[in-house]
Amino acid sequence: MPNQMPKPPVHPLSALATIAIDGASTVAEFGATATVVGVVVVPVLIVFSGAVCFLVVTLIERLVAGRPRRNAVAAGAVMGLLTALPFLFAGGLAGIAILVWAGLSELG
Repeated sequence: MPNQMPKPPVHPLSALATIAIDGASTVAEFGATATVVGVVVVPVLIVFSGAVCFLVVTLIERLVAGRPRRNAVAAGAVMGLLTALPFLFAGGLAGIAILVWAGLSELG
């Protein structure tokens, strides 16, 4: 049998949710940085987006992917931390990379 590509570390739905949450928080962060008062709001947005991503990814990994609780929490923590970085950078890139990985593993 030809070489099989391993499955991605998180469910593709978790990657899609990470991209969506990171994108939505990026829009809010860009809007907040346009004003002086909004600069104070950016750290709150960062913590909120990271916490939301943590919860969503943990639930997806636990309920949809059927992973053990420890693995689901670990995946949620990693994706939440990547999403908590300011602007669409690490969370969006990680989500896109995981979606590509998932697609290639289905093909191969």
